[in-house]
Amino acid sequence: MTYSPDQPIRTATPQPPTAGHRLSYDDRAWMLAKITFSNALLLIPTLGFYRFWAKTKLRRHFWSSVKLDGEALEYTGTAKELLIGFLIALAIFLPIIIVMQTLQFLASSDPGRYLALSGIVNGVSIITLLFLIYVAFFTARRYRMSRTLWRGIRGGLDGSAAVYALRCFGAAFLSAITLGIAAPYADMFSTRYIINKSRFGSQQFAAPNLSARPLMKPWLKVLLGFYVFIGVMVTIGVLSGLGARTGEPPEPSALFGFALLVGILSLMLLNFWYAVFRIRYIISQITYGPVRFASGITTKSVMWIGFLYLISFIVLMIIL
Repeated sequence: MTYSPDQPIRTATPQPPTAGHRLSYDDRAWMLAKITFSNALLLIPTLGFYRFWAKTKLRRHFWSSVKLDGEALEYTGTAKELLIGFLIALAIFLPIIIVMQTLQFLASSDPGRYLALSGIVNGVSIITLLFLIYVAFFTARRYRMSRTLWRGIRGGLDGSAAVYALRCFGAAFLSAITLGIAAPYADMFSTRYIINKSRFGSQQFAAPNLSARPLMKPWLKVLLGFYVFIGVMVTIGVLSGLGARTGEPPEPSALFGFALLVGILSLMLLNFWYAVFRIRYIISQITYGPVRFASGITTKSVMWIGFLYLISFIVLMIIL
């Protein structure tokens, strides 16, 4: 099935799958490896310009690997559309960055005259950039939804990108003032908006019972692990630098390196575990009319995929 942006798309509501039908992913690892390797070979000589075509090829592969009722999804986006979107984003972001850099240069050359102005403008610019990043995330998701078809019926994302960005700002502020403790509440606040505004055909998705409460206990374990890691590293760093009091330069500590490696790996495992727990919970709360969803994804499977990607990257670097 082919698609043109000018082609009218049916908006009728697809019939919900009956009992016994399932959403599945056809894992064609060899095909993914082939696409990834060919993309890498073309990205390097084009200095990254091929990324729009590479991303489109990967999305078509992933979409076609997802099947509902035995029929695959279809991704109808094009590299040209991604390139145009990138140029629009560049035209918006580049002037802001140029202004920030210019004021920083002026402030360094004449602090008495430009320092206060630079601080004000840079503060406003950073807030503006964050706002635009949230807007870009929403519009990119809307684009992907609008280019997703199943049996000729298109997905969509309603709502306002500006409203979503403001919700994300509020969520980020809540997470910051609580030192990360309220991060699940902030996360669900913005996630709920995305889900409730998503649709397929004319039927909306919904998550009426989505709450942060089931995520709090797992998240606090991750957060505790992070703070323990920071505390241990600071303690080892201080102890390793005590030699500086006697006038001797502190020597790199083998214990510091070992603790850093173990800490990073442990935090990665904790984050894998929490990410899987989070996505399974979110999926279990999504409804589509009378349809409820469930996921059988496991931490082991996600870690295995991550390991394969790491090995593929190392092999590719060795070959090139």
